[in-house]
Amino acid sequence: MLVQRETDFQELGALRYPVIVKPNDEGSSKGIRDGPIADDPAGARRRCEHLLRCYGCPALVEEYIAGTEITVGLLGNTPQERILGVMEVAPVNRDPRFVYSLEAKRDWRHCVSYHVPPLLDAGTVAQIEAAATRAFRLLGCRDFARMDFRLDRSGSLFFLECNALPGLDPANSDMVFLSKNVLTYQQLVQGILTEAAVRQAAPGR
Repeated sequence: MLVQRETDFQELGALRYPVIVKPNDEGSSKGIRDGPIADDPAGARRRCEHLLRCYGCPALVEEYIAGTEITVGLLGNTPQERILGVMEVAPVNRDPRFVYSLEAKRDWRHCVSYHVPPLLDAGTVAQIEAAATRAFRLLGCRDFARMDFRLDRSGSLFFLECNALPGLDPANSDMVFLSKNVLTYQQLVQGILTEAAVRQAAPGR
């Protein structure tokens, strides 16, 4: 649910807990620091109040899905978009309530292990790739994007979010890490620019 004002707090009691609380309008894990999970409505309210005060945007409150963190990179434009890679983000400490927080991203060498391809069977990977492509098309993404998922302990797949403008820092960005087996960094950046140029030159534009 989206919490935009104080009157929204009364609806927090109807949610299934635990939940994760994060800014609705930010990216690159901004606002997702240590401790973003709330176990009850009171904790969710405190977290929402903090985010509303610090970031001045609505807070997004979602059921926390414990399980395997997966991210998928795509390049191109519908119907020719293609999967660049599927990556599993695994916590080094095996924390069952792992969150890919700002702290984890800043200190990724000590906090997480990146598995490309993920440590999953081929059928599950194919399911994830199909879901990522479907999300890319339904959301109207252009040129490139990164889709985040969680796979729970029962094997159910949950779509978390779309990163329509994912980071491209060569030293610490997921999009760069997951595509390294198929593209150099220069090829990745050039590919994005080429896709945008082709799209802009399409008939009718």
